[in-house]
Order: sequence, then structure tokens, then C-alpha cells
Amino acid sequence: MIDQRFADMRSAGRGGLMVMRGDSGVGKSTFLETVGLFRVGVQSVKAPMSADIEEMLPALGRSDGPRVIVVEGREALREESQESLEVALHAINAFVRTEEGSDSLIVWPTNTDDLSERLLAIAAQLGGTALLGPDQSVLKFDGPVRESFIRIAQSTVHALNHGASFATLGLSEDEAEQLARRATTIGEFIGMIRGTLLQKGAHVAQLMERERCRVWTVVVGGEDTGAHVAAITRGNHGHIDMDRLLSATSGNVVRELQRYPDRIGTLGLSLDARILYLEPGTALAVARSHGQPELRALMEAQGLAGTSRNLDRDRESLRSTGLAVLLAANALGNHGVRRVTARKVEEDFKSLVEIARTQDGHLNRALGAAIRAEGLVESFDAEAPFEGELTLASDLRLIRAGEAIRIEMMWRPRATQAAISDYVLRKLHNYGRSIGYLT
Repeated sequence: MIDQRFADMRSAGRGGLMVMRGDSGVGKSTFLETVGLFRVGVQSVKAPMSADIEEMLPALGRSDGPRVIVVEGREALREESQESLEVALHAINAFVRTEEGSDSLIVWPTNTDDLSERLLAIAAQLGGTALLGPDQSVLKFDGPVRESFIRIAQSTVHALNHGASFATLGLSEDEAEQLARRATTIGEFIGMIRGTLLQKGAHVAQLMERERCRVWTVVVGGEDTGAHVAAITRGNHGHIDMDRLLSATSGNVVRELQRYPDRIGTLGLSLDARILYLEPGTALAVARSHGQPELRALMEAQGLAGTSRNLDRDRESLRSTGLAVLLAANALGNHGVRRVTARKVEEDFKSLVEIARTQDGHLNRALGAAIRAEGLVESFDAEAPFEGELTLASDLRLIRAGEAIRIEMMWRPRATQAAISDYVLRKLHNYGRSIGYLT
């Protein structure tokens, strides 16, 4: 119908009006606003309810090609008088007769038969076939069929949530199918999904009322570790990709979590679970510049220099890490790219990892102190207990703007994708059990 109307308009050398009737939520506005995705060169423009149509249309000027102008917020009669409808349609009829409006199809979506019939009657009186096209009829729009609801919603969720799936956000296939059977329109279905996810998140939030914490894993590792972290996260903020985590490892924790395919997705979202990479050189700089005497003694025993050689460079190195960037409320950018690590740094880092095997608390405290010194958090504490059904202690607990962020540190000379996934999943499993969500 859109194609036919534009063909008729080109033949007549003037624009036109289309009255589109469809129930609320079937996707009328979405369809009209995305015509340009399926027809080359078509532009969609909104005429919001707040706009005066008489003033707005002439102000648009001439378009470079086919243009759809969507009359928004006027789908039902409500308090629109016959006079206001006539004024709007007079303005539309006048505009489409001008050179500026010759390539414009103005579409008035409606969700009631009464409004559709009144618009059609007034338009037919004003312009007849020249305004409404040869058929002079209302276009009935039913929207997508029910069988496509899940596919459309999956694509929408994927696009708006950095590639996340239903499962990642905590919605099982069975739950989605049940909702699709109940929904009468695609809009209602997506609304049901949103409501269900909010309820699941609220359930977790209620269980976590004592502390609305976040759980971030910081992986400190050598060669290729940054690329492995990037492979199991999504978007520009280090969010975990639950599907990739579960497929990357065959550890026992996977079999345990598979008992809760929908809950573990919700848990990861509610805990704001993220994975961040910390480079060996930065870890060494932090240990040298903010390590307490106990750590410096351990480093000297490993043959590592106990003091930093360039404090300004060390601070810049820390500020550029994914952890610091996120604490400053910025997106990560390209932190997954592998960077070349000097051989001496690699050797020194291996010695640092040896310390972490038995005395990682000293290293974690140094990182907390460095972050606090940069003003990224108000305070921190190490080995911070987490109250719940399990006895847990986070490597670091950062307080930023009054919010707690739990940091779990993974120190490895070389961390594989499988090892990182297994580590993160075990942490999430433990937090989930501690708050009583995984039982």
C-alpha cells in the first residue's frame, strides 16, 4: 500500500493522506517510523501531538525524496472536536498540494473506527481521490502475526541490551512462549516481557535488601588475557555474556547452574556482574606505589623493586584501566585489545602472582588504596564479609556514591577463557546461594 500510494503521488505530482486503522500496540508507529529500513531513500518524520500541524508542515520544507509524515498522539477521538479535525485536514490538504509537500505521504494512525470514519469523511469532502488516493479507504493494519512475536522480541532485546538473550536477562523459553500465547499484539507482548523481567529483578532486589551490591571480577593476567575477557563480555561496560560463560567451560559449576537457566540470567543482571581486565604492568605499578610494608617485604623477597620509579606514569596507567574508567562512569571503549607486555614486566608479574597465591590480600589492599587515592571511591575494605546464607568475603568492597561494589580478584600468569568463565560462574553461584536466590 505504501508503494502504491507513492506511485500514485508521483503520477499526480502531489502528496497525499493515508488513514491507518489498527489496535493499540500492533506496531503502527514502529512500522511507519522504519519504512526507510525497507525502502531506499524514504524518510520518516513525526508530527507530535504538541505540534500545530498548520505551522509544522510548511516549516518542514521540501524533502529530497519520498517522505512519510506520521501524525502522532491523535489515535482516538477523545476531546478532538469536528472543528479541530477539519482545521488539521485543511492544513494537510493545502500542504500536499504545494511543491514542498509533493513527495510527502501524511499518515494519520487511529485505533478507533469512529475517528477513522470521521477523518475519511472530511478528507473525501476536501480532496477526494486527489488527497486519499484512488481507493479512498482506510488502511487496516493488523501488525505482525503471533508466530513472529518471540522472534521480534528476541531481536529487540538483543539490539537494546548489547547482544543479551532472553536467558541472559532471566527469561526462559517456556516463559516467553506462555506470554506470547496470552498477548494479543506485539506491543502487549513486549510489555509483558518487560514487566516479567522487572518482577524477577525486584524479587532478587527484595532478597538483597540488606545490601544492593554489585559483583565485578577483575582478572589480572598476562598474554591474551584481555582478549579472553572481551570474548565473554558484551557492550562497552564489561557486562558478562552468560551464554558465552556457560559454553566456555565444562566445570562442575555449569551443571549446577543449568538447574536454574532463567534464574542465573536474572542473577547476573541484578548483581550487575562484569568482568574487567587489569594489565600486569599496572598491577606491578600499583603494588610498588601503594603497597604496605608487608607487601614490600614480600616483593623484595621475590626480587621485585619495592618503590615506584615514575608515579605520574603509574597514575595514568591506573586511570586508563577498565575498572577506573567504569568507576568514573564512562564506557570502556577498546579495552579488549591485546597490548604488548615487555619481557621484564612479564617476569616480574609472575613473581607477583606467586605472592598472590598465598598473600593476595596485600595486593588487593594496594589496588583499593590506589583507587581511593585517585578519588574514584570514597572508601574501601579488603576481605569484606557478605551477610547471607553462606559465609562469603569479597576481595575488595568499594564504596562509590554510597553504593557498594564487590570486587573479586583473579590473579593468573595466563588466564584462559575457560578458567575465567569457571571462576566468574562460581562467584555468581556463591552470591546467588548466599542471598537465597539459588536454592
